[in-house]
Order: sequence, then C-alpha cells, then structure tokens
Amino acid sequence: EELRLGDFIERCREYFAGPGGDDAGPGTRAEPWATLAKANETLMPGDTATFLPGTYAGALSPRNSGRAGASITYRSARPLGALLNGVQGGPAIALRGKQHIVLDGFHVKPTNGAWATITECEDLAVRNCRMEDSRTAYAAFYVEKCRRVRILHNTFTRQLLMRNDLILHGDMVDI
Repeated sequence: EELRLGDFIERCREYFAGPGGDDAGPGTRAEPWATLAKANETLMPGDTATFLPGTYAGALSPRNSGRAGASITYRSARPLGALLNGVQGGPAIALRGKQHIVLDGFHVKPTNGAWATITECEDLAVRNCRMEDSRTAYAAFYVEKCRRVRILHNTFTRQLLMRNDLILHGDMVDI
C-alpha cells in the first residue's frame, strides 16, 4: 500500500476573528469570524485563532483540548489589542478539564465577572495578557487542581466589586 507524505503531517490551521466578521465565513484574515464562540467550537489540536483588534463578548472556553506538540492557541494579533469582556457574572476565560491550551496577548476586562476560572487542566500557558477591572469578590484569576500551568509576563490590576455601596476586595490571584 502506498503511503503519502500527507499521512504523516498533521494539518494545523490559523483562523482569524475580527469585529464586523461573519461566523459563517471561512475565518481567514480577509473574511474573519465575528465571535469568540465560533473559535471555541471550531479549534482542533494544532490550530490557532488570531483575534484582530476589537472587543469580544463571551467566554474563552474551547470545546476541544490540544495535545502534546499540537496545542490550541488563542492569540491577539496586536499585543493587548483584543479585549475579552466575558459573560454577565462569569469569567472571561473558563477552562475546565482541558489540556495543551495557550492564551497570548489579550486584554481581559470583564463587564461583570472574573478574569479566569481554570480547573482540572494540564499543560496550559497564559502569557502577555493584561487582567484589569474584575468585578468579582475574592479570586478574580482562579486556578485549581491543575498541573503544568505557566502564567508568564501578565499584568493583574484593579480588582473591584461593589455591592450596596460597599467595595469588596479579594486576593486577585488564587493558585
């Protein structure tokens, strides 16, 4: 039986998302997707979603995991140019039971919720991000029951929750 070179090479794709995009489109730079949800549903091991400058609602929460040597990567095309503002009362980044995920260069500023909740994950990297203005009490960036999580070159600032004219503070980061 004849084997082709393509049988041994894993196909990795780069997709793009941008304001004014269309989730029904191909996700190319010329025809980007519109939403974070589309990237969450589509990305497979080895794929990268590059977010053009703009604001993205919803949670960064991939359906699939990557695998060793083929991480799923979410990145901002311009450092801190892609703003993640999360979901009402929930985290902007929600990872549970995922492996081999990379998040790079996002500005995370939730409308009303936490920066990130990361539980039961392995082999993750969160790098070059700015976490700002969390609106949740206690830990705005929470990591629990995880292995091999790298949090590199991030800025965490101004966690604040106001209820009944009281300002509630927390630990900001709980690992």
